[in-house]
This record gives sequence, C-alpha cells and structure tokens, in this order.
Amino acid sequence: QGTVTHGGLTAGAAGDDDVCMTPGTNELTDANGAACVVSSIRFKNNIMPQSSALSLINKFNPVTFTYKPELDHSLVKGKKRYGVIAEEVAAFAPELVSYEDDGVTPRSVRWEEITAVMLKAIQEQQAQIDDLKTKLQKHGIQ
Repeated sequence: QGTVTHGGLTAGAAGDDDVCMTPGTNELTDANGAACVVSSIRFKNNIMPQSSALSLINKFNPVTFTYKPELDHSLVKGKKRYGVIAEEVAAFAPELVSYEDDGVTPRSVRWEEITAVMLKAIQEQQAQIDDLKTKLQKHGIQ
C-alpha cells in the first residue's frame, strides 16, 4: 500500500498515454478503458448516425464467467460475472475491442461504445414494434 502523486495534472480529454481511475472500484485503466471516455461534442469530429445495429447486437454471445484466480483482484474472489469474450467480438467488430500493445491481441471490449450500439438496437426494435402494432390495428387486432 502506498500513495502515488503526480504534479502538474490538468483536466481534459484522455490521450493514448493517460491513466484513469474507475470510480467505485479504483481500478486503474489506460486511455482505452471506459473510465477515460469523454462524450462532449467538443471532442468529436465526423459525427454520423449509426447504421443498423440489431444485426450487430445479435452476433454477441453473452456469457457468465469467473476470473482466473491469479487475475482476480476483486474483494470477492471467484465471483460470478457477466460479459462477452473479446476475441469473439474482435472477429465481427474489431472497432469495439481494445488490444494489447501489439495491436493484435484482444484485451477487452469497449463497453462505452457497445452501449451506443445497444441504444440504436433498442430504437430499431421499438420501430419494429410500432410497425407491428400499426399492422395489427389495421386488421382490427389490439
């Protein structure tokens, strides 16, 4: 246990070499981690609407797992967790994965980006539901 201090820190967008601390868990992550993401339009260029997301979401394979004992740094060891496998996601959406320094080996998924894909998928599903409701009402079914 100890204290780490660093002088000259400033507020701003995380860069590739920044380290961030996840609130609540105090987990340190690099700038590819979800804790370092900014959402303001001030930090964005080339903003475009997402294309279809449902077909992408349907490729995910949700799993439960426990961390390998030597990698489990949580307070409750062997705790059941929920997630996906980064290697599987990299096969169909490499932009949704963070990689090791070699740029090839998947390390984690970019949940902050997957969340936006899920939002789009929910919107698409709602449009399908609304369309089905309209069709049913045309046939006198409610």
